[in-house]
Amino acid sequence: MKKIILIVLLLLSASGFFFYLEKKKVITWRFTIPFDSWFLTKIKNTTELRLAFLDIGQGDATLITFPNQEKMLIDCARDRTVLSALGRNMHSYDRTIDYLVATHPDADHYGGCIDVLKRYRVRHIYFNGFDKEGSALLKEFHRTVQQEITDGGADLTIVTTTHYLEIASTTLHFLYPDHAIMLDPRVPGVKEIESNNTSIVTRISYGNHDILMTGDMEQPLEQYLLRSFGTTLQSEVLKVGHHGSISSSGEDFVKIVSPQYAIISVGKNNSYGHPANRVLARLERIKARVLRTDLLGDILMTISTSSIYINHGTTQ
Repeated sequence: MKKIILIVLLLLSASGFFFYLEKKKVITWRFTIPFDSWFLTKIKNTTELRLAFLDIGQGDATLITFPNQEKMLIDCARDRTVLSALGRNMHSYDRTIDYLVATHPDADHYGGCIDVLKRYRVRHIYFNGFDKEGSALLKEFHRTVQQEITDGGADLTIVTTTHYLEIASTTLHFLYPDHAIMLDPRVPGVKEIESNNTSIVTRISYGNHDILMTGDMEQPLEQYLLRSFGTTLQSEVLKVGHHGSISSSGEDFVKIVSPQYAIISVGKNNSYGHPANRVLARLERIKARVLRTDLLGDILMTISTSSIYINHGTTQ
């Protein structure tokens, strides 16, 4: 009996030690156990791309799981709300996010990235390089990024060119920024400086389907991308820019993109009036199916090489 008690105590001590190391990001470990969550089923399936447009209130956060199970988080909400949203859609012991993209320095897109960097091991970080003067939150974000680089071995990419990234049969095309935003934050040909129009814009392609991720892109940047890429912007899924604001989703832009699904990440009863009725009408005219996080909760999308499957309403 004493031997059994001693063995149990040793196992408990070892478990506690490993949890401590994992919390400090010295190691990353995971268990394989059954889950009931829809988004965690088929965990070994390597023929699907999965996206979770997270219900985090007024802001943006999208978790992408590639066929090889690597994960990308595009934007992180305003605060630590993003952690509970990730908890709904990730293995409880999975503490690695391979790619973190903060599209631009508006608090409702990058504020929660500070908490994500503290909670998870992040391997690759993407940012646009735009600096809002006098922002204490942005300074904390930069300090946390630097700590992850120093302590966790992450690398930081400032997006300054149009380029491609290949991840497990998935192609990510970084459309914008196509120049050094830290030197000139303006959209080429536009006089005004607007942080929304410094957003990292990415087109994700898997099989026969494309997803256009827009951050807070507004109409001046939409028009610039239309001139630069034209009909190649067409995508089956559009993450609607700037939460469906009237300043985004111009008539020409939505016609060219012509999405089957239009995802709007927006908070319930928000004070901004998002999404605008005019934007909803534009999307209705092109027969896009509009999916809103304020009405549906987390919007979960599974994409095979030939089909798209939608599930939603998982927010607790």
